[in-house]
Amino acid sequence: KATKDELKDYAKTADLANKADKSDLENKADKADLDKKADTDKVTAALGLKADKSELADYVRKSDLKISNNAKDIQKVGARAAALAGLHPLEFDPSTKLSFAVSSGSYDGENSVAFGAFYRPAKNVMFSAASTMGSKNAYTFGMSFKFGKSSATTTTNTPDVQELYRVVGQLQYQVAAQQQEIQQLRQAAQKTK
Repeated sequence: KATKDELKDYAKTADLANKADKSDLENKADKADLDKKADTDKVTAALGLKADKSELADYVRKSDLKISNNAKDIQKVGARAAALAGLHPLEFDPSTKLSFAVSSGSYDGENSVAFGAFYRPAKNVMFSAASTMGSKNAYTFGMSFKFGKSSATTTTNTPDVQELYRVVGQLQYQVAAQQQEIQQLRQAAQKTK
């Protein structure tokens, strides 16, 4: 049989063993937590990230602002592109080789105006220059040309040419009427013989 003192010693020993086991478990858990934190710190340091929540929130806020600014820039670029795309030269006219165009464009709430100039030194060559107007302008310069045979007919809508067409039409009608009159006079002359 164990004495009372022996039982007390046994209880103290068991209590110390339990405390040691508990302390050992806590130390192991603390070590695991420290290892995780060290791993997280290594990854954070390697990526150059800050673990502070306020710094992360500030970073997100700045990123949102940059995205918003990019969206606004895209809207402005879209309006400028639409304005430049609306510029078109007039048909070739040998008497007027220089022509101008104005166009406006809009994209997602942004507007822009473009001006363009077109110079045609010959019917198969054209030089062009255009620009949008505003704080950040868009520019374009170009040269267009054709190769191969041109058709025999040329279409021109100048007032002088239109007048020539009208006069030629009247003359053709007048010649046809005179030919008919001459034919009638010949027939009448033959009947009188």
